[in-house]
Amino acid sequence: MTIDHDNRFKIFWEFFIGILATVVAIEFPLRIVLGYEIMEFHAYMNAIITLCFGLDIYLGFNTNTQLQGKWVTDKRIIAQKYYRKWFLIDLLAFIPFDWILCIWSSNPTSYALLRSIRMIKVFKMFNYRKTWMHILSFNDSIIRLGVFLYFIMLITHWFSCGWLYIRSDEDEILGINDYILSLYWCVTTLTTIGYGDITPDKTKISQVLYTMIVQVLGAGTYGYIIGNIASVLASLNIAKAHFIERIGKINTFMKAQDFPITLQRKVNDYYSYLWETRHGDDDVNMISNLPESFRLDFAYHLNKGVLEKVPVLKDADETIIQDLALRLHPHVFVHGDTIFSEGEKGHKMYFIQQGTVEILQKEHGRVAILSNGDFFGEISLLLDTNRNATVRALDYCDLYSLDKKSFDGVVSQYPEFEK
Repeated sequence: MTIDHDNRFKIFWEFFIGILATVVAIEFPLRIVLGYEIMEFHAYMNAIITLCFGLDIYLGFNTNTQLQGKWVTDKRIIAQKYYRKWFLIDLLAFIPFDWILCIWSSNPTSYALLRSIRMIKVFKMFNYRKTWMHILSFNDSIIRLGVFLYFIMLITHWFSCGWLYIRSDEDEILGINDYILSLYWCVTTLTTIGYGDITPDKTKISQVLYTMIVQVLGAGTYGYIIGNIASVLASLNIAKAHFIERIGKINTFMKAQDFPITLQRKVNDYYSYLWETRHGDDDVNMISNLPESFRLDFAYHLNKGVLEKVPVLKDADETIIQDLALRLHPHVFVHGDTIFSEGEKGHKMYFIQQGTVEILQKEHGRVAILSNGDFFGEISLLLDTNRNATVRALDYCDLYSLDKKSFDGVVSQYPEFEK
């Protein structure tokens, strides 16, 4: 048995492992440069982290994975993919080199270098990005930018610790104030500000070379950040950009054809409403490229509420509702539009998703007002008669229509329901 990748526990676990990896990446460099005493708390924390990193390896072998668009539960295939991608990083992060070295060596330099291997666990943040994007329902560009800024802050922290390490004397006692000053130097250097109040000792080549490396990386990082943010902002709402382009073309056409200002304003108001309610697209366009089974589920999820309110469909089988839902067509009517008129031949019934309509009869005037969730026109659909009333939109209305041909075609497939 394997664990579902979208399992709530697995998602929480990945978030928890991300926190532990971040703690390791922040605390260990500080411990090296500040040289503070390792207390009992650190031993317990190290044991918990080691245990959790070991459990993470176990879950890596037992969590289903996606291969060529399919979710795989075969543990052999899962293991093969895990070995190729994250196993080595997880294994190195799990091995408690500090415990091993406490037994076999007392060299603090080797202890530091080997213990730092555990920090590579933070690179699994790249693997968690897709999961968080799905769960948080954020644009991928926002998640990508968040991960990027996360690593920028970590790298700034590492560079700050490195600067403090090479500037300090071997016997010098350092504190948190020294780290803050080092962080200040790193931030001003990486952001290419460089006030010059903290500079490397020109007599020490190591400090000069370190400063040059940070300056070069800072200039590159600064340029990358600007370019990446511009790219993210451009991709945050591609749909809106395309929609605005479409409106621009329509406005250019209306001006070229000398359309009245009132008509131009009416068209623009309509498109503004279309964006606010549907983000510029309709259900038919969104599901047209999906496989048929997906289209059924998609349409059923969107439209089952309005269909189930129709009395004749109240006790209908779910498969009938699914078939009918797939055959609904969206419409938008603006204030004052006549949806249909009394006396004309009726071929459709309508469902109100949003908006308000009035029902008018020649003899009685307004006889009803219908709004969200209501339906009308079902008599003509079922009995093939002329319309007995006029229906007019009182504001912007999002409607779905079901035509008689589609209705009869679906019903004919279910003889029991047809009776």
